[in-house]
Amino acid sequence: MAKKFFPIVFIVFLFFTMTGHALASGFADVHEHWAEKEINKWAEKGLIGGYNDGTFKPNKEVTRAEFTALINRAFGISKNNAAVSFIDVEADSWYYGDVAAAKAAGYIGGYSDQTFRPNQTITRQEAASILARLLNLKTTTGSLTVFKDTEKISAWARDSVVAVVNNGLMKGMPGGTFQPLKSITRAEAVVSLDRALAFKASETNPAASHTIEGAVIYNGKPVSGAVVRVFPAGSYEFISSTNTSSSGYFNFDLEPGEYDITAATSEAVAYKSSIKVTEDNITTVNLVLEDASVISGVLQDENGEAVKDATLLLTTNPTFITTTDSEGKYTAAVLPNRTYTARVYCSNNEDKEPVVLENKLEVGPKGQHDMVTLTVNLEQSNSPAGGGGGGGVTTTEQAPVVNSVTFTVGNKEASVQGSNNNFTVDLTKYNDSDKFTDITVNASSNAVTAKVSLPLIGDVEQNFSNGRASVSVSDILGPLDPQGDGVSLQKLREYNDLLDTFSIEVTGENGKKSTVNVRVIVE
Repeated sequence: MAKKFFPIVFIVFLFFTMTGHALASGFADVHEHWAEKEINKWAEKGLIGGYNDGTFKPNKEVTRAEFTALINRAFGISKNNAAVSFIDVEADSWYYGDVAAAKAAGYIGGYSDQTFRPNQTITRQEAASILARLLNLKTTTGSLTVFKDTEKISAWARDSVVAVVNNGLMKGMPGGTFQPLKSITRAEAVVSLDRALAFKASETNPAASHTIEGAVIYNGKPVSGAVVRVFPAGSYEFISSTNTSSSGYFNFDLEPGEYDITAATSEAVAYKSSIKVTEDNITTVNLVLEDASVISGVLQDENGEAVKDATLLLTTNPTFITTTDSEGKYTAAVLPNRTYTARVYCSNNEDKEPVVLENKLEVGPKGQHDMVTLTVNLEQSNSPAGGGGGGGVTTTEQAPVVNSVTFTVGNKEASVQGSNNNFTVDLTKYNDSDKFTDITVNASSNAVTAKVSLPLIGDVEQNFSNGRASVSVSDILGPLDPQGDGVSLQKLREYNDLLDTFSIEVTGENGKKSTVNVRVIVE
């Protein structure tokens, strides 16, 4: 039986060893495939190969033996003459050395019947478990209720799935599912492992030593895309901000000390004060949101002109932060039934305290509230009042604030709706022939770079100019844009999982960062 099976195994083995014509000229079946970039990169490095007919077969399922061999090659795990006791891994099989090396490295295991099942296709939850062990990911128990098929994830794989999802190594599938029992494809294997290599390269300290981590919860369920900010205890100047993952998870690496932390959506808020972070410890903090008092108003200067791009701080204990738009309008979700001090940062006063606008700003019960106009004297604060739209108001002491994101589709701007760094764009009304060409980020004046990150694709970075940074779709989705003139909506709808949700990381002059999530609806 083993001799009869060998020719088939050899053809499968080409997944790892075949080079030649396919490598030199590009695989015939990956052009415009969502994983084309990673597949070609790995082929050029000699980590993967194709088949004799010049194809790669990106959608072909991967076996457990193939996945193991690919990991060993990519991560440089040598075959060390170790032995394995799996009853179905024969010493003369092509994968024996790889399975032995993987077992010795500790990232694979077998089944209760002493088998490894090398020729069985590997499922997404099995791949998640292997990646978590390979990278020593923290497998803190988390919630996966964001996936519609959570109940299908086996108990033994749950923590690993949480870990790989939180670290961006694997994503959900179209329709909001994870599909744990679905076999992983060759393209998915390459992309997941490419991300794993990048994760390992960037991980300077695998065991985060001074960390706050936790989840944001509302009505017993995890909240995706909530804005979480960390402040030194008792201070209104926040250190860092992030958005919760799809499973409601967040984390910060911090120096030992005491901190305050807030979480906010457009309609709910939470906070905890005086959280102690100690050396070589992970502090877990879960934030339970409550319904907010949502206040709206306008910020103007002493001449009655709207002040745009202003960073407003509303402090009771804790502080909640918002920004004004191009018309000076602001909206903020805060704790209800409290008295706030309202402050604003001014652009030419980077080394000074923020200007106090109101010491006793009374905020009523939960729900929507229209507030009176707030006024800042820009002349007294030594910040020039801009004509027509008001002066820019921000500070290099703060992380940059993203005011809006726009898409250019069919030569027109499609506005992205939302707030609190959680935006949505609806492209369902556009024709299949309309081209998506650019993403533009509008942020506070201290923004320096914007990095757009797409699941399964990679990152593209662009510099800001006058508070705007535009990223070409050709740079992001090159394989889907061979002519360089934009990606048609028809093509986006064929690959709607690529843009379902992506993130934009904006870095300020002082290195502080803000992250926003954008959800795209194409059909």
